[in-house]
Amino acid sequence: DAYAVAPVPVCALFAAAMTDVGLLGVARVYYTVFAAPFGHAVAIGDLLLALGTATALLGGVMALLQRHLKRMLAYSVICHVGIMLAGIGLIGAKGLAGAADLLLAHGLLTAGMFLATGICLGVLRSVDELHLHRRGRRLRWLAAFWFAGALGLAGPPYIGTYLGHSLIDDAAAGRAWAPPLLWIA
Repeated sequence: DAYAVAPVPVCALFAAAMTDVGLLGVARVYYTVFAAPFGHAVAIGDLLLALGTATALLGGVMALLQRHLKRMLAYSVICHVGIMLAGIGLIGAKGLAGAADLLLAHGLLTAGMFLATGICLGVLRSVDELHLHRRGRRLRWLAAFWFAGALGLAGPPYIGTYLGHSLIDDAAAGRAWAPPLLWIA
């Protein structure tokens, strides 16, 4: 709901930086508090992996059900944050590197998509998918921009978030159930 009513520049800032900063806090607390002194690395990692996977799946389903573009992007942020949390939970250099790469690519792409949504809102006075149907014919460049951002977030080979996803998949080598669920999300 915060993303749906906030001004577009605030949404872009939240999506690109503020939401992802929480993940850096989780990683920092884990590696400082739990990694060496208590020996709970596997248990905490499994918890983070499970929570991240559940968050990614729920965010992906909710994004699919939205027709309000800002809400759709907000749930996409939740989905990608879950994938990054799962990467942190894999406890290893590859998982952490994948989460970091995904954080950077996701932040830039999502901020760009929020700015494209702001242009839709400013020019067409709506961000409702059904209301926008056939109204943006003169904004074909904006449609191309939106498509490029969505393609980057989907992560096809060698575009956008692909490297982060592939590193997280490599880090999940011992957990065959995790990569398919994260790709579905």
